[in-house]
Amino acid sequence: MELHKLLTIVIPCKNEGKTIDQTLTLLNFQEGIEYVKVIVADNSDDDYTTYHLEQRNRDYFDLRIIQGGLPSKARNNGALQCDTPFMLFIDSDMFINDPKLIKGCLEKMVDERLDLVTCKVRSSTGKYNYVFRVYVLTKTNHHC
Repeated sequence: MELHKLLTIVIPCKNEGKTIDQTLTLLNFQEGIEYVKVIVADNSDDDYTTYHLEQRNRDYFDLRIIQGGLPSKARNNGALQCDTPFMLFIDSDMFINDPKLIKGCLEKMVDERLDLVTCKVRSSTGKYNYVFRVYVLTKTNHHC
């Protein structure tokens, strides 16, 4: 399965230089992430975040930085840049540690013909955080 033909990742960001850097670094460890389009919809007004985003040049994925906005607008701006059947929306402070999570979820969606997949996300303390979740939608069925 070639993820870059199926998946675009959209990440809204505002003044989160440290966390977006870690989020993007961890994406490099995802199985099959090579050439996947990762869109950071940035609304930062601090130099720290802008610097960290502009310095990323060794990622395996195809990083694109676009104008963001508030989170919902940033997600929509990112979705407009999507040309794949599936989108993954994550927040800039979500650290995906399981290197098989994205590919596994996408395989499940394709195999079972699912339109939406979500998973529980643990906070840095190890507790489940029910506020933040990972969502994957099919492009033709999403409503923003």
